[in-house]
Amino acid sequence: MKNRKWSPIKDGKLDLESAMEPTRWRAKAIVQMDGDIFTLKHVEIDFLFAVMASCGNFNFNLRTRKGKRGLRYLDKLAERGKKAQDRYVSWIRNHFKRNKKKFVEGYTLPELPTAELRAIYDSARRTQTGEKTLGGKPFSGGETHWRDWPLDNVIIRGLNPS
Repeated sequence: MKNRKWSPIKDGKLDLESAMEPTRWRAKAIVQMDGDIFTLKHVEIDFLFAVMASCGNFNFNLRTRKGKRGLRYLDKLAERGKKAQDRYVSWIRNHFKRNKKKFVEGYTLPELPTAELRAIYDSARRTQTGEKTLGGKPFSGGETHWRDWPLDNVIIRGLNPS
């Protein structure tokens, strides 16, 4: 397996072009991320986790010095996930009701995504200011292949409460 460096954080801010790099890589790799993910805003952390979730053929190694902030983020993510899951279920039901005639007999509703991952994808797509989305365009990626949370391809070192 190849070793790669990933530098989505430049001068303390998320660089969207660099953040999307792993989605263009093909060969399996162990990816070392430069920078501390938990120095970013929550929406930017969500964006990076959405990228990592979309790239299941890579193992991501992250390091942080903001262990307490990281743990708070992960705790809040569970709460946000429940709300996102409820919104998603409601949308699926309404969509199904409105489009009944388009579905063939025997159609079943899609499997529900992991709640935390649903919140991450919603956030990665959400607008940041006004009409602009994070990076000028909505995130699209791994929603077609739902994964379990926590992501099995991500290791975060330094998440101790001290």
